[in-house]
Amino acid sequence: MSYHLKILSFDPGLSTSGWNLSYYNTDTGIMHVEECGMLYPNEDVSRNKINLTRYGTRIMTLDQLRIDLRNLMDKFRPDFVVSEDAFYNPTRPMAYCALVQWLTTVSMVLFDEYDHTLFKLAPKIAKQVISGFGGAEKLGVQQAISNKEDITFNKTINVEELTEHTCDSIGIGYTFIQEVLPSILDIWRNLNDQETQKIYRR
Repeated sequence: MSYHLKILSFDPGLSTSGWNLSYYNTDTGIMHVEECGMLYPNEDVSRNKINLTRYGTRIMTLDQLRIDLRNLMDKFRPDFVVSEDAFYNPTRPMAYCALVQWLTTVSMVLFDEYDHTLFKLAPKIAKQVISGFGGAEKLGVQQAISNKEDITFNKTINVEELTEHTCDSIGIGYTFIQEVLPSILDIWRNLNDQETQKIYRR
């Protein structure tokens, strides 16, 4: 049994968040990046001075994140949603709190409104899978993505112009396909109906 799957993946962040929508064909083993972009929830809410004063920046930013996520989910209707997990950087301790809030907000929207689970992958594992080195920087990840024979891009996408966050989101999607999806597909092949697959995906 073959599958043609849509995977929405993220490099999370309240100031900047990279995303991409990829198609994966289990027959060919090719991940095709169809669309990608950036979310700026913190920047987007800064224009609404009245609500910022009333509710505070963080609450409004998380609310904007919900809106952005719904727009992507309604547009693409992905089969799976995956994100880089939170990690602690001692030089930026407050960033960890923001990442946890991002992941919690996205998880709640997916579960409550779309019957989806957010799959989370450790960043070093993703960089190891995509580039062979867990501490790879932007250029290393970007080069690895462009050199992978099993990753293709929509002709409108210039890989050299992709942001660090967008490149990381593609790496996250690729890691999910390589490391997590095979186990899911093994279970799916033993299931007989779509309703059972839906329960498992949740």
